[in-house]
Amino acid sequence: MVKNFNHQKTIGIVGAIPDSQAFIFKANQLGFETYLLCKTAEEASLIVGADQVFIGTFEDQKIQDEFLMHCDLLVYYDETLNAAEVEEVQKTVIVPQGDDLLSIAQDRVLQKAFLESLSVNIAPYVTIVKAEDIEEGLRSIGYPAVLRTNQVNPESKKQSYFIYEESDIEEAAALLKYGTCVLESWIVSEQDLSISAAKTASGDLKLFPIIKKEYRKDRLFNVQVPAELNEELAHEIERVTHVILENIEFRGVTTIDFIISPADALYVGNIYPYPNILSRYSAEYCTLSTTEAHLRAIASLPIPDQIDCQVPYVFVPFYADQTAMINELLMIQPDWKFTFYPITKKDENNIQEAVGHILLKTEDVKKTLALLKDENY
Repeated sequence: MVKNFNHQKTIGIVGAIPDSQAFIFKANQLGFETYLLCKTAEEASLIVGADQVFIGTFEDQKIQDEFLMHCDLLVYYDETLNAAEVEEVQKTVIVPQGDDLLSIAQDRVLQKAFLESLSVNIAPYVTIVKAEDIEEGLRSIGYPAVLRTNQVNPESKKQSYFIYEESDIEEAAALLKYGTCVLESWIVSEQDLSISAAKTASGDLKLFPIIKKEYRKDRLFNVQVPAELNEELAHEIERVTHVILENIEFRGVTTIDFIISPADALYVGNIYPYPNILSRYSAEYCTLSTTEAHLRAIASLPIPDQIDCQVPYVFVPFYADQTAMINELLMIQPDWKFTFYPITKKDENNIQEAVGHILLKTEDVKKTLALLKDENY
């Protein structure tokens, strides 16, 4: 690789997900050298394109000597990574994302306390330590509610349980074996929205379009780009996004969830510390993808002031249990753009994890969604 460009650095990437795969491709395209760190050889085998691959964790002396010491920058795509580890690693290598964003994204109680300190609306919640706390919490916030683990636990296949009535409590309480949980009021809404933003080294925020999401069977069903919103609501979402992200020290791309109650109240949901499935819609029809924006932000490269989507479209993830349907659609829909994620090519797939997506340009979102229904998607 040519070494005479001023911007070129070696970037260490931690984590094996489709978004880290996309990041490696984009970093290579822009002339960076990429080192990948995975916990296991199986994870590493699912990612291609990195200049060097390392197996292990930050605690391993070999990883410290051969990986960390040779990286100019480090970027993480691992929801199980401990924020304290990132804080320690920053003594050795620059981590533009920092540890604050990861801490806030990973710890639900901390996240809610942070958002409350900024006086933004969040759903009523209660911290749950023991099973008895669930019934007491429900008396406070009412039904329906959702019980979630306070932090992501890789040992737990299920991270949340919906509680619609008293008979659901016993099953939901099983989550407590993984530690403290959060019981949150479930706000029913047809307006489930997200916005992604890139924060630069100077602290400037570059906002992506607001998107609308739909979920089915506890997994993402589609993303509508951009969301059809009145101007006042769009401005308020952008204002709250600025309030939140200006108070977190980080560089890179993050995504924030919002929901609109039936009374038109705006509530802040989850905060995500790096590009993920909710921002993959940007890869084709936006003037800049979240992947490239993330790379440019952490590497101090310029980002356009305005990021737009050139046409309305729908992003549709697909899953391992939809293989037959996707094979059929691939044969009969030549205008649809299909993408299969390399990382998901393994023997056993989690049916909650998307194995690819479809992008459908459209002038009529409702008509397109009806077409998907007609195809029994």
